[in-house]
Amino acid sequence: LQMLREFADKVKNSQSDQILSEAKAGGLSTPLRKLMKDVMKTYSDAGSQDKTTEVRQQVDQLKGIMQDNVKKILETHVTLEGLENSSSSMSSQANRFLRQ
Repeated sequence: LQMLREFADKVKNSQSDQILSEAKAGGLSTPLRKLMKDVMKTYSDAGSQDKTTEVRQQVDQLKGIMQDNVKKILETHVTLEGLENSSSSMSSQANRFLRQ
């Protein structure tokens, strides 16, 4: 709604009343197309217009990073368990070798 108001204000400021009164439905002049594209670019990033959305995007990004970190910790834990098992096995084999 704010975007439409801003666009309407810019149109009124950039075009004369006569041009606006002669405008046809569905017709958009080249200068107005550029103006509309500029306004749409401004509003294309919702986070830049709404602090709640911006914060929510940051939280989602941080949540993704934390999920990756937890996944890496679990992978490291599995690797450490494997190394621990290999180490125990090697230690047992070394002890058996020394007893022979």
